[in-house]
Amino acid sequence: MNFKRLTTCIVIAVLLYVGNLVYYQTQQIDGPFFLSHYYDVEFREDRNPTVELYYVTNKQHELGHIDIPGVDRAYVIYDHFYQQFPHFQIKKAVVEIQGQYVADSLSIKEIDVQFFNEDLKKYSIGEMILRPPSDIGSEQTIAHLASGGSSDHTSFSAFEINEQMELVGYEYAFENKLSDELELFLDYENEELRDFKEKIQTKEYDEEFDYMQRNMWTISGLKMNEVTFPITVKKNDHIKVNSAFRFDEDSRNENKFYRFDVRLLFETEEGSKLVARNYMNYQPHFTSSEIKNLATKVGERDE
Repeated sequence: MNFKRLTTCIVIAVLLYVGNLVYYQTQQIDGPFFLSHYYDVEFREDRNPTVELYYVTNKQHELGHIDIPGVDRAYVIYDHFYQQFPHFQIKKAVVEIQGQYVADSLSIKEIDVQFFNEDLKKYSIGEMILRPPSDIGSEQTIAHLASGGSSDHTSFSAFEINEQMELVGYEYAFENKLSDELELFLDYENEELRDFKEKIQTKEYDEEFDYMQRNMWTISGLKMNEVTFPITVKKNDHIKVNSAFRFDEDSRNENKFYRFDVRLLFETEEGSKLVARNYMNYQPHFTSSEIKNLATKVGERDE
């Protein structure tokens, strides 16, 4: 009797083990894949640019090295967890692009990646634009006052104009993809910005300053795509740009990473071109089912 009970217990234990193993295997993804990134990266003469590349992998995969076509070397500074799930994970590789900066703009849609104990393989990453250093600056003519970003995917930037000039327009990469989902607002008649700047200069960090700082997040002005350019801005005028990523539930762009500048384009009375940059950075978070759906689409694409 005891032998039968022991045999039954062993059989149940084996079945449970096999069942758990089968379930674990069914929850795994077929292999690592990179999420979609849309980056516009400008080289700087004083330092190497870095980019954050996000990928999905099972627990056993470890990143070896990355090759980016057209650049001397891509060095993985560190490779950390971004999100963890019971059976797979999203990791973030911070990559420094080393060597001579590119002479002309490059559009990178695939990179070569080797995971430990695996062969080198091409992976789609979305699109990463690498640009040479710009010869258009803001010098001291456009002073940056303040900027900030929030977890609700809104941000602001504020500037002071130090000589009369024309604001002739704006531009940003991937506008054709995001024109309906990135809202931009331009406020160039906000007197509170002048008071805000004075408090920064005098370091009056009082309750009124706190209120002004919070108010920077408040959307004001006109939608950028409804503004009639050019606009004459005078010395000591102030400009604020608010931005908000707003995706519908069925949007095809929400589960992607974005990094680029919205550039305000100016021209002085002497004809010099200047630019003020507004940094955009969007980092989504995912559910387990969203990652599985993405893995299925990647598998179908690679077949």
